[in-house]
Amino acid sequence: MNFIKHNIGTIIAIMLLIVVVVLLYEAKVTFFPDDGKAIYGERLSQNKEYRISNDQLKSAENSIKDSCEEVKVRLQGKIIEANIVISNDMSGGDAKGLADKIASSFSDSQKTYYDIQVFIKKENDTTSFPIVGYKHHTSDHFSWTKDR
Repeated sequence: MNFIKHNIGTIIAIMLLIVVVVLLYEAKVTFFPDDGKAIYGERLSQNKEYRISNDQLKSAENSIKDSCEEVKVRLQGKIIEANIVISNDMSGGDAKGLADKIASSFSDSQKTYYDIQVFIKKENDTTSFPIVGYKHHTSDHFSWTKDR
């Protein structure tokens, strides 16, 4: 009993600390209920229906490999992303045609689910490159950055 009388302040402080920690945890759970869920949430729930295989990504790369210096096609969430490096003698119009060749590597149903994003740059940067093309899944054609 003598111990409790001498340390009553410490005991009260520890009990208050425990109550504050419990209240903070309850506030976190109340204000951030989805903290444990995936970043993409439910946006990728249909990926199984429109699955893109690694072979399709390689096929898209191979469809333009002879027309460019370097190409890398990858899948990021609901976006098919292509990074292309072209030779210095290729024009902007020809470079934009490479995006359509990449898009033709995927089925029509896949193109209605995935967005396609294309980054095109030259080996030696010029004033008219890099250019970026984007095809929304509801669109039939690419939108390009403004000509410089």
